[in-house]
Amino acid sequence: MKKLIILTAVVLLISLSACSGESCKITNFNIISSDVTIFEASNDEYYTILAVEFANTSNEILCFKSSDFDIINEDGKLIDTMYSVCAYPSTVAPNERGVYYCAKLSNYTSDLDMKLTAIPHIEVDYSNLTNKQLNQFTITGATIGGNSYCFGTIRNISSRYEYHNVCVVLIGRTIENKVISVMSSRIETIRPFQTVEFMAEAYLKQRIFDPDIKIYYNFYVYIDQ
Repeated sequence: MKKLIILTAVVLLISLSACSGESCKITNFNIISSDVTIFEASNDEYYTILAVEFANTSNEILCFKSSDFDIINEDGKLIDTMYSVCAYPSTVAPNERGVYYCAKLSNYTSDLDMKLTAIPHIEVDYSNLTNKQLNQFTITGATIGGNSYCFGTIRNISSRYEYHNVCVVLIGRTIENKVISVMSSRIETIRPFQTVEFMAEAYLKQRIFDPDIKIYYNFYVYIDQ
């Protein structure tokens, strides 16, 4: 059977992931789920795949910076550290979610079923956004090619402002809400009322599941600075 792909047509419209220049200690977020696995790719290489989903529990728009994650085994031994893992999206409105996602070559190939845990060192700052700067983009004509790519068009609905470094991200989840893929695209410049094409690709290794597993996708749009 062909893989059943279900596109959740929800566009989380987030703008401008600019943060204040000086970091401060912010703890108003929760870790929703944390998943670390060893994955054997089709080229016989092994990857450690990290997917840590979080939620903004504050009343402010938060900027989730690239952060480090220590990987420990079931005995509590540090076996690896993933440095500067990116968040998708990096700017998260109150009560919304994002995910830190990364895949790197692994030396631990003897036991694909070993239990791994991620110890997060997440850096968060307040965004300099106002609510009026949100909801500047719409997506139409999205077509998904499995968990490898997605193409479509994005429109800047602002009549006044030009935006740079606009990111389109698709996060794939199973019916159990497990994050299994991240696809992303970056648009350098989009002018007022302009519509441009995008191609979001999975540049990180993705897990391969049974073709009968349903995958749900959510869109996120934001500006990265």
